[in-house]
Amino acid sequence: MSKILADRRAKLIVPTERGRQRMRLGDEIIADIEHRHEARLGNTAYTKFIQALRLITAIQAPDSDDDD
Repeated sequence: MSKILADRRAKLIVPTERGRQRMRLGDEIIADIEHRHEARLGNTAYTKFIQALRLITAIQAPDSDDDD
């Protein structure tokens, strides 16, 4: 059993309807920004940009396995 599930202090947190609406709005805004950048750069350049950004992010991310 996971440490979190075994911890009786753990609480289940869920967003309210207002929170879900804001999450949807945020998703729409991000999608719009992504589409505008792709339109300006072209599909090939935008795809390469996203791949490079994901690589940089993966390199920068802390190793989550160290917590166990």
